[in-house]
Amino acid sequence: QNDRMLQTIFPYYKGSKMEHLIKERLTDITFSYYNPEEHDSSGYYDELQPNVLHVSNLEKDKSFVKRHEFGHLLQDVSIEERIIIETMADNMTKEFYNDAPVNSGYSFLDRNSYMLANIIGPEPFYQMVYSENTEPFYQSIEPYLSEEELEDFKSVLRTIPKEKDVTHEYEDYIKKIYKNKYNQDMMDNDFMNCLFTDLLFYERVNLFNPYKVEGEQIIEITDEVATDLVPSLHNVEYYDGHYYIRVNVYDQFREQYERIKSNSSNMGLQR
Repeated sequence: QNDRMLQTIFPYYKGSKMEHLIKERLTDITFSYYNPEEHDSSGYYDELQPNVLHVSNLEKDKSFVKRHEFGHLLQDVSIEERIIIETMADNMTKEFYNDAPVNSGYSFLDRNSYMLANIIGPEPFYQMVYSENTEPFYQSIEPYLSEEELEDFKSVLRTIPKEKDVTHEYEDYIKKIYKNKYNQDMMDNDFMNCLFTDLLFYERVNLFNPYKVEGEQIIEITDEVATDLVPSLHNVEYYDGHYYIRVNVYDQFREQYERIKSNSSNMGLQR
């Protein structure tokens, strides 16, 4: 899984400062464990210690925390958009390691970033986090927000999650972007509705991992005629010389989702 994640991320480093920083970061990675009173978090990554992942003693047996901090090691953590930094670390861990507890401290923010990526695509997220190039991200949003709204949205994304909860502000802007792009309320879309209302459903879908579709396998398009047509089709991806198509998650997991939905209210997971 490490190899696949690195193969996905590495092309974005080219031409950026990360192209030079990543070698040192990936050399002899070590863990440093600390007492909870020393730092108010489950773990953290510090650029000044490029190959060290800091993890609380209380969390040292939890793979998710270690993988989340490894996710930060791979990022250009100097960008201002702290919400994107944190949620990308979680979403990459979820998709490449199948490791993302529903009770993660950023679960609803993670879900929000996933919903936004379903609107503008995952590419702008990759460019922002791994190339320090925020322009494609905001260019994909600019047509759907006023200038004032866009500036306010930037301030939302630049909030430090531990200092202020901006989950609802983030949600409101995603709904506005969706509405202005598709001329439809986001909650009228079955798939987006499922993502918004049930974290268990969000946990089972993928977007950022090009090696996976929502099943547990990739569907590769090999028919020559279909290959000529696929660039114009929705949900088709081109990766490493091949075309892949994603299955409609809501249709594929409809029965499973209905079972999850009927049980999840008893687990306190419904919004």
